[in-house]
Amino acid sequence: MITYVLTEQFRDTVETYLATWGREVREIVEVLSYDELFNGRVVEAATVVFCDLERLTPDETSLADEAWLELSESSSPPLLLNRPSSVLSRTELIQTLHAREVNSYTALPLRNALGRLRYPVFVRHRSEHWGPLTPLLPDRHALELAVTRAYLLRRIDELLAVEFCDTADSDGMYRKYAAFVIGDRILPRHLVFDHAWQLKGPRLLDGNKLTEERAYLEANPHREELLSVARIAGVDYGRFDYGLLNGKVQVWEINTNPIIMMAPATYDSVHFPNQEWFATHIAAELRRLDGPPAHAYSWSRPKPTPRVGRQRRKTASRVAQMTRTATARRVLDAGARFARPWVVARLSRAL
Repeated sequence: MITYVLTEQFRDTVETYLATWGREVREIVEVLSYDELFNGRVVEAATVVFCDLERLTPDETSLADEAWLELSESSSPPLLLNRPSSVLSRTELIQTLHAREVNSYTALPLRNALGRLRYPVFVRHRSEHWGPLTPLLPDRHALELAVTRAYLLRRIDELLAVEFCDTADSDGMYRKYAAFVIGDRILPRHLVFDHAWQLKGPRLLDGNKLTEERAYLEANPHREELLSVARIAGVDYGRFDYGLLNGKVQVWEINTNPIIMMAPATYDSVHFPNQEWFATHIAAELRRLDGPPAHAYSWSRPKPTPRVGRQRRKTASRVAQMTRTATARRVLDAGARFARPWVVARLSRAL
């Protein structure tokens, strides 16, 4: 048995796969929320994967790490993937990879970013997986306005400013690679193409692109580089999103609770052969993690309050919610222009 431990709000990352592409392995995989774990649910698994670590608060991370330690010290411990206290946050990962000259770009908490980054930059959430929340900001003035908007909405501490790393080829085509790390193995997931820099899902699916994607899947060309980064990040299970700059890997993030596969109806029919390739290989990796159950474990300490992982699931950023209408955007923009000098001065004094 393989037990995924994750936040209740994001169970579908695994459960959708088990209900569709992964039906053949659903008997060996269980999904357990942190709430269930800390309410005493018994775990009897050959492998336990701690997921959603970027979404946990510091207190929740400490509790999850206590459970990891208890499991590791049992008489017959399971294989444990992703020790909570060892996994770097998104900010730590980006800054560490830049310092080690793996990545050519860096990022800073939005409140600390003014005058300290190379332009253009964009804003994104520090832990969620929404992608960029702003267009490219070409200069300090544009960043100051973004900082002020976030400050006025009381969301500045949730956000990062990230230097833009331009990985477009000579034809203006961007490629976003994705690959799973599963223990000591790398499994390529997909290759997405777009003329826009904000790539999310597969949109351009002509024959040449599908052929290039299949070649990537079969060759696994960046295995060693990704394994090295996984060790730096402390991640044993997750999905890399990354690009290539002059042939060199540039890591955007490692998601510790990635969508394994979406429902089949989500994919274009021409994309099915490559999806089936991945479905076959991820099932084989899960079977490799299966084995005889380890010593039965249940949390024996007091139940945490408030409940672990109770955060409200969001489908869009708070900034987007508050500026959904044209009128709201105009009001916020006017307020940001008026308040910008005061907010910038206040943040500069704090630095």
